[in-house]
Amino acid sequence: MNKLKPGYFLFLTFGVILLACGSNYSSPKVNRKLFIKFFNLDPPTDVKNFYYHSDELGIDASYWISFECSDTTIQKIRQSLQLDEERVTRGLFGGLNSYPTQWWDTTFIFKAKAYTKQEQNIFWFLWYDRTNRKAYFLTLDT
Repeated sequence: MNKLKPGYFLFLTFGVILLACGSNYSSPKVNRKLFIKFFNLDPPTDVKNFYYHSDELGIDASYWISFECSDTTIQKIRQSLQLDEERVTRGLFGGLNSYPTQWWDTTFIFKAKAYTKQEQNIFWFLWYDRTNRKAYFLTLDT
């Protein structure tokens, strides 16, 4: 019986962890499914440059989404998810807020008001940068 070398096992383990920690999807078909899953509506035609990251390790999953859209699309999302203006206040640390990517603008998020909702241990946050027509969405389970 062949034994795996320790380095090979570590490489495989690290790869599995990276895949479980998050993904950025670029397939239009997958992006459409994700949009429907998180916002309960078909993505309007103005939605562009959709990025997605998930962190599903452990018991507190979080999902990070960014895309370009119009004010009208933001209003549809707010209605669909029943989000209020900054009702939930909480420090947002970890994930992309601690390790930002090119498509997650922490500078904007930390100064902007969010549309929010909380149901038990699940939080939703939606920020919209009207100047750049860019939406940022985070949902997490605590």
